[in-house]
Amino acid sequence: VMGPSGPVRLPVGTNGQLLVADSTETLAFGWDNPPVLRVPYTYAVSGLLVVPSGSTSFLPGFFFPVSGIQTVNLVGVRAKIRGGSSVTLAVQQNGSNVTGLSSLSVTTSAAFTAATGTPSVADGDYFAPVISSITSNPDGLSLSFYFDITL
Repeated sequence: VMGPSGPVRLPVGTNGQLLVADSTETLAFGWDNPPVLRVPYTYAVSGLLVVPSGSTSFLPGFFFPVSGIQTVNLVGVRAKIRGGSSVTLAVQQNGSNVTGLSSLSVTTSAAFTAATGTPSVADGDYFAPVISSITSNPDGLSLSFYFDITL
């Protein structure tokens, strides 16, 4: 880069860092970690949530796309019901419970629950909430999955 007295070699950053403009640096450039973008995947179920006795209810799931240059992690979920007492559910990734999200009690108060170890996400991974029990006619479910995407 061009320094105050002519060309100057800019030190190399660590693997994965990006070259950024930085007015606090002598050469006006520096190295920084890639930005992390938190992206929610949100959906809602209106109406009563019903799970027949002895069965497990699978709500519609979704596939998460990941491009080859991204690193994606599931951070956690935020959930609440509109009415009733509670819903107990698990979050599954490709048919297996996500650690830390295997027995969520969802009530009328919105709550965020973090995934343990922020599991990594591959292109096309399938995520689904699985209701295991309900109490006192829960009505309306809002559920947001939060993903951190590093470019």
